[in-house]
Amino acid sequence: MRKILLGVICALTFLLPQVGWTQSAGTNLPPALQAAVMTGNPNAISQAISALSGGNPLRAASLAHAVTTAAEQMVATNPQAAISAVQAAVAVVNSQPVLSSAPQDALLVAVSASRIIVNPAVQQAAPQSVGTLAVQLSQLAATPSVYQANPNAAISIMANAYAAVSSPTVAAASTGAAQQVVSVLTTASTDPVLVAVSPSVAAQINTILADQSSPTNNDESNNQLEPLFQQPTVEPVSIPEPNSGGGNSASPS
Repeated sequence: MRKILLGVICALTFLLPQVGWTQSAGTNLPPALQAAVMTGNPNAISQAISALSGGNPLRAASLAHAVTTAAEQMVATNPQAAISAVQAAVAVVNSQPVLSSAPQDALLVAVSASRIIVNPAVQQAAPQSVGTLAVQLSQLAATPSVYQANPNAAISIMANAYAAVSSPTVAAASTGAAQQVVSVLTTASTDPVLVAVSPSVAAQINTILADQSSPTNNDESNNQLEPLFQQPTVEPVSIPEPNSGGGNSASPS
């Protein structure tokens, strides 16, 4: 069955140029996985990752990360396909084998996914999916193995998840998502494992819930994540934000 699935998906690769798939978006993906992403079907993407990984959680996590990297490049041209790809990637890493053996990759997937869900185009295209993913990402960031991989990045994921469900568009389409994210973050703020790793976790989460520092309006929050991405690379999703002059330099007026 797995061979049949891969055969069907591989056949779709011939259609890639006809549906607006860009070469850069699929550069790091095996052809069968490119074709699955092209379908916009999260189940097809998950099945392709499963087949290509051969049950190896490290390989599955790596493929899921490659999918989110491609998804970030697709946001501007096909936000619906981007969110579908991210749904599949998050589902893959949000499994016990991956969380146990590849928490760093799970974190990388969540970082990319959290940037995608705060993109206004994505929120307009699939607000309910954004709400669901925000809940999943907040839970993933609060998972001890993932949080321990990089506490600052985990906090930024939580902040993006909260920012996403606070969007009027998402809140209207996914009415229970905000309450669920708040519940997850509140519980995380007193989790003894997380507190042991970073005593400031409660203060950081309280700041998020007070809506004092949203990554969509804070260049420094996104810059904290840059050391995580040593792999060749992809331009991050361009999320509209106020003119801040870009990061560390402040130009005199």
